[in-house]
Amino acid sequence: MFQIVGENKTINIFTTRPDTVYGVSFMVFAPEHPWVREWIQGTEYEEDFKKLYDEIIHQGRYERTDIEIEKKGIFTGKYCFHPLIKDLKIPIYIGNFVFCISF
Repeated sequence: MFQIVGENKTINIFTTRPDTVYGVSFMVFAPEHPWVREWIQGTEYEEDFKKLYDEIIHQGRYERTDIEIEKKGIFTGKYCFHPLIKDLKIPIYIGNFVFCISF
């Protein structure tokens, strides 16, 4: 679990290769994830988020995950702590290549 800096929320990650956790360098959320709007609202990232959101929200799951599509993203201003390297902060981004199914 990756604890979000300054919040009482964690990001649960599942992997078949636990050794890959050491190499985590960033997190990417889908733009429609409910936490994203909370994080972005009233920040310097809000305008860029709105542009990206308007561009990609109408795209379907297959279009967004297509390997041919240009990968785009923005920083949310948020970080999470690495679960094994406690002092390491991992930046959290929003990406057009992540599709949110349910919560």
